[in-house]
Amino acid sequence: MKKVRLCIASDRPAVCQALARRLVFLPCIELVGNGGRAEEVLAIAQRGGCDVVLQVREPESGLDQSALFLQLVDTATAPPATLVVQADLTRRADVLTLLGSGVKNIVSALDDADAVAQAVLMAHIGVGSLSPRAMDVMWGAWRAAPRAANEIRNSLSRRELEVLRLYLAGVPVSKIARDTGRSVNTVSAQKKSLMRKMNVQDHVQLVAMSIQYGLV
Repeated sequence: MKKVRLCIASDRPAVCQALARRLVFLPCIELVGNGGRAEEVLAIAQRGGCDVVLQVREPESGLDQSALFLQLVDTATAPPATLVVQADLTRRADVLTLLGSGVKNIVSALDDADAVAQAVLMAHIGVGSLSPRAMDVMWGAWRAAPRAANEIRNSLSRRELEVLRLYLAGVPVSKIARDTGRSVNTVSAQKKSLMRKMNVQDHVQLVAMSIQYGLV
């Protein structure tokens, strides 16, 4: 199995070293840069020297969008590397802020090395993911019964999957109706049907479930 080349970005060298010690023995990951400096990591990413960048957001710096972050999520100029963000997540709003700013793979500072590695692998294959701790913060007391991704995907019709992906991409129901040649009532009914099948009650749960099961 080819290893995923990983760079770690953090303003604190000690944080990079601690993460490196946790990840270095994993057979699926090759650390190619853990100096932490944004300029160094971005240079490695831009020349194709890494597959995934793990950016650590320090609690005191909040969830601000650094230059490194902006360049990694800008689809027009992004280098050939995907982004995983590890942050101190204490509120649902923290996760929503990251999701809203373009981050698709999120881990909590409290997650273990296996959860970080899973997020790195998911990012590398282009699938969004929330770590177990991030899901705890996101969902609170709500839990859906564990189900296989294929089971959920197969329960949705082709048109429901189309509505789901367009809706999660930020397309309003009215525009989905125009673009697909359906009525607004039909699209609304399909959205309600897919939410019922996925056992979610609101937009937040819909986003979280879709990311968890690789539907986006």
